[in-house]
Amino acid sequence: MNQDTSGDASTGSFSAGRSDQEGRSSGQAMARAGHLAFHMARLQALCVAVRLALPDHLAGGARSADELAAAAGAHPDALNRMLRFLALEGWVAVAEDGRYALTPLGRELCAEDPSGARDFLLACLERGWPTWGALLHSVMTGGPAFDHVVGRGYFEDMALNPANRAAVSRLLAEGAREISSALKQTIDFSAFRQVVDVGGGGGILVGALLEACPDLTAVLLDRAEAVERARAYLGPIGVADRCLFEVGDFFRAVPAGGDVYILSWILHDWDDERAIAILTNCRRAMAPEARLLVLETLMAENPLGSPHAVALDLGMLVTTGGRERTETEYRRLLESAGFRLVRILPTPSSRGTSILEALPSSHPVSPSRP
Repeated sequence: MNQDTSGDASTGSFSAGRSDQEGRSSGQAMARAGHLAFHMARLQALCVAVRLALPDHLAGGARSADELAAAAGAHPDALNRMLRFLALEGWVAVAEDGRYALTPLGRELCAEDPSGARDFLLACLERGWPTWGALLHSVMTGGPAFDHVVGRGYFEDMALNPANRAAVSRLLAEGAREISSALKQTIDFSAFRQVVDVGGGGGILVGALLEACPDLTAVLLDRAEAVERARAYLGPIGVADRCLFEVGDFFRAVPAGGDVYILSWILHDWDDERAIAILTNCRRAMAPEARLLVLETLMAENPLGSPHAVALDLGMLVTTGGRERTETEYRRLLESAGFRLVRILPTPSSRGTSILEALPSSHPVSPSRP
């Protein structure tokens, strides 16, 4: 039977008579793919540079590729080719005689630089690179690629890997400083008596609140390692005497007695079941008039409206098994744990952090599960 292939717009069939221009690929996908491929080169070249301590070898002045190769035990020609690439990226500069020198940006990669960028890149090379390489595992199973690659969970691995833990802690500390500033600008803490920082890490957030409010006291709950970092930080700034340090597990219990509880970038680390367990333990510890402040990056109901949250959400999938959530999803979590969401406050944070303020509801609290 003959078949008409002339095409009919009213029926949605395809035309066999498209122009050559319509039939040809625009090449945009290949161009985009090629651009993305060089993102891999950028990260690996930088990681190799810090692994070979090239910034430290250059800290004393310009050196040739041969001199750097001798110091690092590398192949001279191959190293020179990588250094040219790093020069294009702005990490090193090339003199007229061909020697390489650090730029101000590259100097921040030295081991002694306070930014911690070097250690973070080494952690990326050791854990981040293979984890993202196993994204397919997460997509196929719904579980974190990190566990699949490393053989244990992210937080368990951090506990056993002090160097990586320190690198990540320094990165989180920068975020905590920004969030604490945004929190102080948004909420008047002078009205509170005691704040409980659940999973308070190195104490930067609670330290900022104690500095701002001389009559405020605090309780910081976290693992032993984090509590020791918090002690070391809060002592020199003169507020440790107003902070009670508690070593504990927020899946088991949360300290009672506070009139405001803070969960700053905690819930997004966990799946719904575990997030509800944390919230439930907070609810059990809280008096009826206490309040809860959850600090997180909100996913827009239309996710394309929050690109940072979308990217972070994928990172949580492969790393911890957690997720970023919408207002609707957080409202559901809070209600499941015996809270009612009363308002959401945006903050002047570059991370798009919002404050979700919740109060205990009159509903009974269901048993918590770790």
